[in-house]
Amino acid sequence: MLIVAALLSAGNTYDSPPLYPMEAISDDYQTMEVARWAADWVSKPAWSWMEPFFSGRALVGSGGACQNIRRCTGARWGAVGADGKWIVQPVWDRIRMIWDPIGFEVDSGPRKGLLNATGQPWIPVSYQNVELDDNGFALATTADGKGDVFNPDGKRILKGVELSAGAGTDRVWVKRGRRYALYDRVGKQVTPLRYDEFSPSAGPVYPVRVGKTWGLIDGRGKQVAPYAYAGISFLIGRLLTVNVGGTCDAGMMQCTGGRVGVLNLTGKLVLPARYACVETADREDGTSEIRAMEAIAAMEAIAAMVAPVRPRPVDQRCTGGLWTSFDGQGRPLFPEAYSYIEFFRESRLARAVKDGHCSEKGVCTTGKWGIVDRAGKVVVPFRYDWLDVPDERNGTAFVMGRKWGFLDARLREAAGAKYELVNVDEGAVRFREAGKWGVMDPSGRVIVPARHERIQPYREKVARFSDKGRWGLLAIDGRVLVAASLSALCTQRNDTYVFSRSPGCTVPAKNVAWQRISPSGGAPIQREERIDDDCVCKDALYGLMDLTGRELFAPKHSLIQVDSALGVSDAVAKASTVANPVPMPPGQVWVRINQGGVCDGRSCTGGKWGLSDLRGHPLIPVKFAFVSTERDFLVRVAEGGTCDGSWYAIQCSSGTKWGLMKLSPVVK
Repeated sequence: MLIVAALLSAGNTYDSPPLYPMEAISDDYQTMEVARWAADWVSKPAWSWMEPFFSGRALVGSGGACQNIRRCTGARWGAVGADGKWIVQPVWDRIRMIWDPIGFEVDSGPRKGLLNATGQPWIPVSYQNVELDDNGFALATTADGKGDVFNPDGKRILKGVELSAGAGTDRVWVKRGRRYALYDRVGKQVTPLRYDEFSPSAGPVYPVRVGKTWGLIDGRGKQVAPYAYAGISFLIGRLLTVNVGGTCDAGMMQCTGGRVGVLNLTGKLVLPARYACVETADREDGTSEIRAMEAIAAMEAIAAMVAPVRPRPVDQRCTGGLWTSFDGQGRPLFPEAYSYIEFFRESRLARAVKDGHCSEKGVCTTGKWGIVDRAGKVVVPFRYDWLDVPDERNGTAFVMGRKWGFLDARLREAAGAKYELVNVDEGAVRFREAGKWGVMDPSGRVIVPARHERIQPYREKVARFSDKGRWGLLAIDGRVLVAASLSALCTQRNDTYVFSRSPGCTVPAKNVAWQRISPSGGAPIQREERIDDDCVCKDALYGLMDLTGRELFAPKHSLIQVDSALGVSDAVAKASTVANPVPMPPGQVWVRINQGGVCDGRSCTGGKWGLSDLRGHPLIPVKFAFVSTERDFLVRVAEGGTCDGSWYAIQCSSGTKWGLMKLSPVVK
């Protein structure tokens, strides 16, 4: 049950921007573009490896020879800040970064411990293993398998426990023998050691099992809901689902039989346990909503014959019934029940299906689709075989008789069901007719007849299109900005397009499963040209153009990548005022360039890297093994040897050394 904090650790092999959580960045700071910039060394190349920065800290290897953080011999590990100075001295055999809270897990031989964000001791480096919960509590285990529990302040509060798991900011579950109890931040036991199982919860209430039944307690152990349930779900919002009369494991991860209802955080049963299927959702305004499907005897019988599997076998019970929408208090939003209805969430509208046979995910074999508002008023009549998510700004696609049409922003039919496909973009509607693509405006007026081989989604009022395998640019008003003459136009990034005239470049269409829709009464339909397809190239040369089609860089580079310069920390953002804005380069981007590498349009093996601004002014000459831009105008730079990678280096030759540069505007 232990939830382990994620680690920025050995073996980060990035070929795209990293997926770990980024620190909060302000969006409201002032910027001012400054034409000329320069790069200066913060720390010249001397480190054997350097990981990307996270929260102002980067893991660094000192000494030895490294290909990456995992394939390294003779290095000692530490961490540096934005000034290139050591936050954690390079004395460790291994280091991994943790967050929530920020810190470091370090190894010294077989022993592990934790350091805090400033590199000071947090948990002594004397344990066989350390696991950090998502609330800052940690379990440090010794060779005998027993563990010590540390609170977020680094104080040891318990010894010799078998397991711990976070339960919010000031509670932790602890297992002794076969039972669990809750303890507070200072190690005081706040509930009896009596619970056989618990469902994950960050509070203020906790689902627990005693014997065969589940109940609900608060953070002091006070019973909030009786031990009357076969299962209670994880608490991930403001409502919990419960099962009565069934057989459940792990809360409600696996249940057979029974009926389902909904509890609120006071333990009140806001929706009685009489339904076959229940789903809940929280809204941003602090309210919640519930969808519930009445039990159907025939479906219950089918579900009872299905052997228990994971995920839960009750999925069949959520198909074929009538769904009713409720608010978070269990009051019906409107009296009508539907074969399917989606959550409203923050929208005033929701899609629904009448007289059909549907799953809880909206896969329907029969029935007609329409749209209702929160009062239950039918806004779009139930006459369609499928409807896209309603869009009151740009319009909504629909399917009728396996032909596609389009509702305008006021949800009136602007184009009848006569097209092979319809895709709605910001300010434009793309359609396919007789195998060719064209464009309508949001009122349904055709502005580009169906004559192009492909048209990709509009972004910033510009779309890529192709004819006879060659690519060009199309404006939202139908004007051709760039004729279909290029081997490839890559996905728009930061208001620019990388392009190539090389014969080894294409833009293959990707038909992904999640873009397949299931209209009532027919086989699934694959939506095409719905998502941006990127270049796939071999031995190509690349150039760069802006949204008007103006060439910024000639197609003579092995790879071009355009990275946003807007990544500034809160400290930099807060220092920005109207009178003292944050300086930015032209276009507020950096341009990474590779020359001489073997590249495929996304990553390179070898070659030399440099950095330019959008006007082509070189900031870092194209002579380094790797360059990677970071927040607050920092650049990690590798020198000597070669590297393989994309936005981040995957591996480098063992003689490569890493350093740190800072970009700053040139003061005249």
